Amino acid sequence: MNRKVARRLPGVGKFVRALDELQAKYARLKAQRDDLKVDLAEAQAQLAHFFRERNEREASRIKQEHPLPVPPAPLRLRVHGTDDEASFITVGNEVASQVRQILANAGRPLDTFARILDFGCGCGRVIGYLGPRPGLFGTDLDQEAIKWCEQNLSDVASFRVNGDKPPLPFESESFDFVYAISVFTHLPENLELLWLEELRRVTKPGGILLLTVHGEKLFRRVPYQSRAELKAHGFCHPHCGSTPGLPDYYQTSFHTEDYIRGTWSKFFGIKSIESLGSHDAILCERESAAAS
Repeated sequence: MNRKVARRLPGVGKFVRALDELQAKYARLKAQRDDLKVDLAEAQAQLAHFFRERNEREASRIKQEHPLPVPPAPLRLRVHGTDDEASFITVGNEVASQVRQILANAGRPLDTFARILDFGCGCGRVIGYLGPRPGLFGTDLDQEAIKWCEQNLSDVASFRVNGDKPPLPFESESFDFVYAISVFTHLPENLELLWLEELRRVTKPGGILLLTVHGEKLFRRVPYQSRAELKAHGFCHPHCGSTPGLPDYYQTSFHTEDYIRGTWSKFFGIKSIESLGSHDAILCERESAAAS
């Protein structure tokens, strides 16, 4: 039955006319959606261009103030998620500034620490902007990155290779301050607990640690199949794809605040949880034996 005939049938014509109107409305909305998609793509391109230009200007300024060698693209990609040089420089400098500010706000300025460890220093994205200073050390399981640091940043800090599991190549109670940027954002729980215990070992009583995690503001990135685990346990470690040059277990971890306060407090006193870029920064203190 064609539409002309249907429109003349009692009750059916009204339905067909309504259907025609809905189809026409759908066509208009679809056209509007397509226009909005084009507008959104253009806006995103403009925003990306703005940030790219801003990063390049900022990186140029930073390079004048801190003329550090820049690691090759594969190492930048491995530690930074992109090989963009300007972004690598600006983020490294900004994270170092945030670390300084968090410590200052806590009444423990960076300059008050005699021995400092960057655990998971990679190819020196952050450590270069905290040094040079005596007593500054960097360690990582990435032998290629550590070799590059030894060859290019030896005037900034001393560097060591560590294994997948403890121990670190340092004596107990070696450091006043230990920080790990984007390390506990990637470890499975069993390794995380081992490394928390090891960092406790190498930190002096009364020493400070600053360790970053993926907290609540990044839970939107948790894969659907891992959300129940995160809700029930406070921690999940979904497989999100491998990173060339790093072990396959190096995935993406997420932590709730309750998990941090309940589990990490077995190793350290939790002084504060605050924002550091897109991460949460957990400021910890290794308490003395008498206090614990």
